[in-house]
Amino acid sequence: MKASSGSEWVGPVKEGQLKFELTCTGADGIAADKLSTASIDVAANPLALTLTAAQPSVNFGGETTLSWQSNADTCSASGAWAGAVETQGSASTGPLSAESNLFTLTCSGAGGLKITRSVMVKVVDTDPTVTLSASAYRVNPGDTVSLNWSSSKATSCSASGAWEGSRPTRGVAVSRPLVAASNVFKIDCRGPNAGSRVTR
Repeated sequence: MKASSGSEWVGPVKEGQLKFELTCTGADGIAADKLSTASIDVAANPLALTLTAAQPSVNFGGETTLSWQSNADTCSASGAWAGAVETQGSASTGPLSAESNLFTLTCSGAGGLKITRSVMVKVVDTDPTVTLSASAYRVNPGDTVSLNWSSSKATSCSASGAWEGSRPTRGVAVSRPLVAASNVFKIDCRGPNAGSRVTR
């Protein structure tokens, strides 16, 4: 339902022909005999943009090269990269650790025209690993042991059992004096992606 007079903004629109029709009805509910029609031809966006990645997937910590080209005046990156970039060029993604990395490029031209392209780079083999060892596995009551751990592809670790608390992804720690007959030391390390974890 529209008012009997007025204006309305329509957009954004796609390339092709748009057809608008309007029929008005009087107070008696009788429609007017005349149907008003307006057709608008929408030209194609003159801006062009290509954005590609040299590799669609990389190993954990790996990187790939992004290449792009546009006839626009300016371009701006967002997503897994950011900032103003030249209208054509190439750049390294830098080391990647997230499972999915979306690189988006938006370029602008005269009259406020814009064009956007995106490319996804996946990271495979993102599950973390960790090793944990003790300086001794049989001690006298009251003795301590040195614990040594090292992880890869982990962003955080936490200890539990006979020790506890947040831990760096690698390091050495001395236990408290041990008096229990059995002492179990555990370390849980998590990777950059939800659900990626390992426990020792």
